[in-house]
This record gives sequence, structure tokens and C-alpha cells, in this order.
Amino acid sequence: MLLLLAGCNESELVEIRVDGARAWVEIADTDQRRRTGLMHRQELGRDEGMLMVFPVPRIQQIWMLNTPIPLDVGFFDADGVLLNTVSMSPDGGRTIHESTGPALYALEMNIGWFGNNGIAPGARLSLPYVIEGR
Repeated sequence: MLLLLAGCNESELVEIRVDGARAWVEIADTDQRRRTGLMHRQELGRDEGMLMVFPVPRIQQIWMLNTPIPLDVGFFDADGVLLNTVSMSPDGGRTIHESTGPALYALEMNIGWFGNNGIAPGARLSLPYVIEGR
């Protein structure tokens, strides 16, 4: 019974692409999911992460509260164009990281993922279907 309950907390992974790089991500499309983010995760699989989808494009701010693994975040505008990336180290949520322009998406991946895949501002995010933030 405990194994069945433990499986209920696993989120479905969705395949996305950033230019030619593939990633499998959990979708955080509600306030609660975005607030929780990757808190308390001890690791992420290779090419796995979280895609935060916001209701409207604006300067987005995120932090590393209760997140013990270093991450990179890429901020994308409403057209799926990468605005900027930021490397984030666990710091108890003291540092606020933000997009350089109005962003609709924030993609959190293992630190180094964007650089290792040659992804720079101007890269394009491709989703398998329309995902709207709530």
C-alpha cells in the first residue's frame, strides 16, 4: 500500500525541446505548483526538470527556497524565445533571480544543462501541446 501511495506523488513528465535539445519536464501551471517548484528534491534525472508556466508574461522572479540542488533556469517569452538564463545555487531563498524581460515560461534544469546543450538567448522552446498557466 505504501508503494502505491508513493507513486501517486510522481508527476507526469512531458517531452519538450529547446532548439535541438530534448528535456522531460514536470509542468507547474498553477500558483501552488509554481510555489512548490522543485523544493526538497535531492536530484533530477539527466535532461529532466520543471517547466513553470505563468498566466501572463511579465518580469518573473524565482528563488531557491528549500531546494538543495543547484539549478539553471531559462526564462522564455510568450513566443517561446529564450530571454536569459541564470545559474542558481542553494541559498535558502535569499537570492531572487529574474527574467530580463516579460517571460511566460521558466525552465529549471540541472546546473550546466543550457551550456552543455549550446543553448543561448534566442533559442526556441517547443511544447507538444498548448500549456496555459493558471
